[in-house]
Amino acid sequence: SVLRQNYPAMKKWMEYVQHTAENEQLEGYELFDEPRKLRQRYLWNTGFHFGDWLIPSMCMPKSKDDTVDMLGTAFKTKDIVAPAYYAFNSNLMAQIAQILGEKEDECHYRELNEKIRQAFIEEYLQEDGTFTADFQGIYVIALQMNLIPNERRQKTIDHLVQMIRDNGYRLDTGFLSIPFLMDVLTQNGHKEIAYRLLFQTQCPSWL
Repeated sequence: SVLRQNYPAMKKWMEYVQHTAENEQLEGYELFDEPRKLRQRYLWNTGFHFGDWLIPSMCMPKSKDDTVDMLGTAFKTKDIVAPAYYAFNSNLMAQIAQILGEKEDECHYRELNEKIRQAFIEEYLQEDGTFTADFQGIYVIALQMNLIPNERRQKTIDHLVQMIRDNGYRLDTGFLSIPFLMDVLTQNGHKEIAYRLLFQTQCPSWL
């Protein structure tokens, strides 16, 4: 009943995001080749978003005289986080439509999700499984939202784990990626890393 009551609002939100992705272009769009122009229709990467807000390494002053640029995390992650959530939400909408018996909508959202996912991979993911936005949270979000093809998934997981090790087994995730951090590690064979993060007492950490 909750899904049914809110379904029209959910659809309106998705229609807004889809319209924005299809009709707003990045700066320099006219210089893109045709394949890149085509995939922009499925990437919600214009306008302002908070991205993976409040990444510790970007927000914590290194000394008492440091000036902190709180918007830095937004501008360095927004163009990849918003398309990832567009994919995530289209997948959720397909599941909700299935539950509610909205067959036509279910087909629409499943097809949309596949197109967003493919566009995301082509636009942002490199052959070695890394992203140019090289932050722990970007890998966590992409892995959680099934935006890594199977043949590159292990490379992406290995890179995330190495980033955590290089950071002294401390988290460096923003507010959108942090809820998924432990699940991503444990579901991909790194329970011991998850426990080291959980019981870490150096800042930044839960303890």
